[in-house]
Amino acid sequence: MLNVAKNIVAQQLVEVFAALDVKGDKDRILSMIEGCSLPEEGQVSFKTFSFAKDFRKNPVEVATLITEKLQSNPLIAAVSCKSGFVNIFVKSGALVTATLNTLDPQYAAVLPLPQKNAKVLVEHSQPNTHKELHVGHTRNTILGDTLCNLYKHCGYDAIAQNYHGDEGVHVAKCLWYMQKEGLKPTNADDKGTWLGSVYAAATKTLNALPEDAAATIYKQEISVVLEQLEAKSGPFYDLWVETRKWSFDLFKQMYGWLCVDFDAWISESDVSEESFEIVQKYYDKKVFTKSEGAIGADLSAEDLGFFILRKSDGRGLYSTKDIALAFRREKEYQPDQVIYVVDDRQSYHFKQVFATLRHMGLSFAQKCYHLAYNVVETKEGAMSSRHGTIVPMLGLIEKMEKLCLDNILVRQGSTEANAADREKARKIAVSGIRYGMIKIDPASKIIFDMDSWLKVEGNTGPYLLYCYTRMVSLLKKNEAAGAINLTEQNWDLLNRNEEHAFIYQLAKFNEKVLEATTKMKPNIFANYTYDLCKSFNAFYEHCPIKAEDDAAIKRARLALTKLGVTHVQTALKILGMPSVSSM
Repeated sequence: MLNVAKNIVAQQLVEVFAALDVKGDKDRILSMIEGCSLPEEGQVSFKTFSFAKDFRKNPVEVATLITEKLQSNPLIAAVSCKSGFVNIFVKSGALVTATLNTLDPQYAAVLPLPQKNAKVLVEHSQPNTHKELHVGHTRNTILGDTLCNLYKHCGYDAIAQNYHGDEGVHVAKCLWYMQKEGLKPTNADDKGTWLGSVYAAATKTLNALPEDAAATIYKQEISVVLEQLEAKSGPFYDLWVETRKWSFDLFKQMYGWLCVDFDAWISESDVSEESFEIVQKYYDKKVFTKSEGAIGADLSAEDLGFFILRKSDGRGLYSTKDIALAFRREKEYQPDQVIYVVDDRQSYHFKQVFATLRHMGLSFAQKCYHLAYNVVETKEGAMSSRHGTIVPMLGLIEKMEKLCLDNILVRQGSTEANAADREKARKIAVSGIRYGMIKIDPASKIIFDMDSWLKVEGNTGPYLLYCYTRMVSLLKKNEAAGAINLTEQNWDLLNRNEEHAFIYQLAKFNEKVLEATTKMKPNIFANYTYDLCKSFNAFYEHCPIKAEDDAAIKRARLALTKLGVTHVQTALKILGMPSVSSM
């Protein structure tokens, strides 16, 4: 059981039940233990209502009886009952000892390993080439990256894969417009962003034309671009090779800034040819059928319509390549699970993809899961690369770092910034956007607000960094106390409510890691980290260390702070946030 406080209480209740000649199943008892709603009354609460028949008493009488039995328990610091609930504080010594037992020799929180060599592949980020990179892309990227970190912390072999849309009409429109208008980038350092602006201009130009005129251009001019890209030959193909690299250079720049790494990159163009071969093979097997000249999977039995895999003109779609990509992953990695981190507007598409794989009789269809997330908007509304209503990523990075640097200089009372200040500003900016994107449930919309995300107060990334640096600073200021040994402390001296609360938060670390991982909701762990930091600040405020006269209590509080540093440092690593030495 990962929540050590609940586990300790459950075991003591099993013994209480036995002493009262009542059968107490530990799992059933555990299911009735929850965090206490009023922290000043207990760390956990035991609900007695479902046990009234077992005791042949009403819940209030059961709670009173159990409270009396726990009064003298050596592992229980305090116990009280209220309206059928038994509220319990576990002794600090028992709780910290149990917490330490879940840690490795370096006190880095770890979880029990999953089945041997369990492998999960997480596809995330997926920015399209020839489109502008904007703040909305960071939600997908950060969500997928943090999920990989959680899996890795749990002992899984987690593979992060990036899949790019580098073919299709959006690419053709961009190249067509460059050639038609004779456009070339003027800023050698930011060609990727410039390319996105060309795509937006091309779309705007085509949308302004009468419908018949636009259709003619698509048929006579843009189709030529598509034909050259499919043939991998011609001036447009050569231009595609050059400009595709501009996009990739921009992507890598963003990933480096966000502290994101990938194990593999793959693009539509990598699976394009094999995707047609697969479609033809299963059409020949009569698994796929034709409808109005197009080839696809008839999924009407699953209420998913006809899933087109090859258009009547012979061209493929995103769906065509998604099928081939699934084949490629199974062949190369044999993963136990494949997680597609893609926004919820594609939910129907992935239902069709997975149903098609099942229709083809492929067992790895059962391994596929679509982790849908909601969109990111600004305070002004939705963003769109097509309409040019986005927040470009590189410009945003510059603004965020400047704001963070200005705040640093104000706190320092300085007007000149050095290299260390700039690096600190970068790390604070990264923590702000990473935490802002991950603290919200994936199913909920995010409203991007740079100013509030970069504040040191409240539920923000910079607040977590501030708490971490405060802990580290506290230990440094008390170096004279000597080496702090976590296994040689009288933890039971820590009996204030704030100490109990902080210890209880530490004890929940592994439970929250596992919950966030199994539910694929990194926001659970992100908000737990915020609660952990808040509980440390309350402990710091109400339980002084420097002013404490009792040497043993002082050492125990320093040891608790050291334990807090280890847990928060590990949490920041899981959240992908760089730590700083000072704020």
